[in-house]
Amino acid sequence: LRRISGADEVEVWLIEQLFAQEELQRLVALCDAREGFQPSLQTSRTGQQVQDGRRTSSSCAVHWPLLLGGNLEELRERGMSSEVE
Repeated sequence: LRRISGADEVEVWLIEQLFAQEELQRLVALCDAREGFQPSLQTSRTGQQVQDGRRTSSSCAVHWPLLLGGNLEELRERGMSSEVE
């Protein structure tokens, strides 16, 4: 666990190796099965969410407690501290 944002910025944390490769493959398969991957949106200068064709990434919205079983203790054991709950 390491903070990747500056002290005067919104807190952003990197949690490395939180999931095993098999778990990530299962998550990707779940998103693929429900056609959940969507092009990432950007916010325009007017505040609207737009897809302008310049972004190459895509996202899949996931409700993590459903996938993880709500087991925060297991996450802590894997390296997630209570600072980022």
